[in-house]
Amino acid sequence: MSLIAEGSPALSPQTMIDGLPVRTPVMDIATVGAGGGSIAWLDDGGLLRVGPRSAGAQPGPACYGRGGIEPTVTDAHLVRGTLQSQSFLGGRMSVDRDAATQALSTLAHSLDLTTGVLADSVIRIAEGNIVRAIQQVSTERGLDPREFILVPFGGAGPLHAARVAEELGINTILVPQNAGVLSAAGLLMSDYVHYQSRTQRLTLYENATGQIQSILAQLRERATQHLDELGVSGEMRYEQILEMRYIGQAFELSVTLPQDVDQLNSEQIHQLFRNAHHRVFEFSKPPEDLVEIVSYRVGVHVRVEQYPFAPDTPAPNGGQQRTIGITENGRSIDCTVLARSDIGANGIAGSALIEDGTATVYVPGGWHARVDTVGNLIMECENP
Repeated sequence: MSLIAEGSPALSPQTMIDGLPVRTPVMDIATVGAGGGSIAWLDDGGLLRVGPRSAGAQPGPACYGRGGIEPTVTDAHLVRGTLQSQSFLGGRMSVDRDAATQALSTLAHSLDLTTGVLADSVIRIAEGNIVRAIQQVSTERGLDPREFILVPFGGAGPLHAARVAEELGINTILVPQNAGVLSAAGLLMSDYVHYQSRTQRLTLYENATGQIQSILAQLRERATQHLDELGVSGEMRYEQILEMRYIGQAFELSVTLPQDVDQLNSEQIHQLFRNAHHRVFEFSKPPEDLVEIVSYRVGVHVRVEQYPFAPDTPAPNGGQQRTIGITENGRSIDCTVLARSDIGANGIAGSALIEDGTATVYVPGGWHARVDTVGNLIMECENP
């Protein structure tokens, strides 16, 4: 989970790997074990859990037929009906629904549930895990998820998106093209970015701006030189960030400076920090309280202009569709199944499963899906 509030994902000054802190700037991402390979299991108290342990790609979910025997989220979707065996990976990969049912049956017996009810429960728990992870990067940082658009990706992400959005009060979902391989596509489509940073404590006093501007200028020069040495050319855009805190605090906040940083004075920088502090913690100290800069970070971005994918062309009058039954919240629901390229000009109302070869999108009742002019699938809640 990553939140994009001002045009690009934020950076965090550190991360945790296996419980150990790593003090280096990284993309601000919260992770949760709720993918298709996440394993369903019972804890010591007999409660049903999902993840973080995963079946991975090898052996993978039981339905892959590669030796996996533990029930996963993918197996649950196959049993529930929100994944269709004949169209998995666009029909290029065979999956075994009977194996998925068998994997779930042992766990279902332990809880005195049918496999169908257990499959639905596994999916709902996975969605609850996703909701809590999104709250970590939004509400816990003073941002309201209802003001954002949810962008799901991965093979299973769009299957959960609508129910996750409902829990968070989000009314619009954007499913990009090739959602199942979005991470790989991102490597081809992303801008060139390089960061330079320096740790140097400085109390923000009245005449500190000269020293701040000098350090940032040096970092800009080093970052630009690095891309030049790699042969990267094009218009460069700079991102300049100060890690700041009140004197005595043990943590910092990232404060992004405007492009015309040379025009800022100490009072304006102080106010930018106070605004950031108030947004996260709902308070800020009086202007006379001392603030210090802990580190400086400059990123240089060079845009990639050519993209490797062309948008799909929706069928003007709709294409072939079929109706299946799925189980959700203990109810049997009739659900239309169609290809993403077969969505007509008026879109489609839920309940529907939309398949695009790399991912399946679940559009529940009360939601409407359409394709925009560049090929994104836009889902909107009809009764927000």
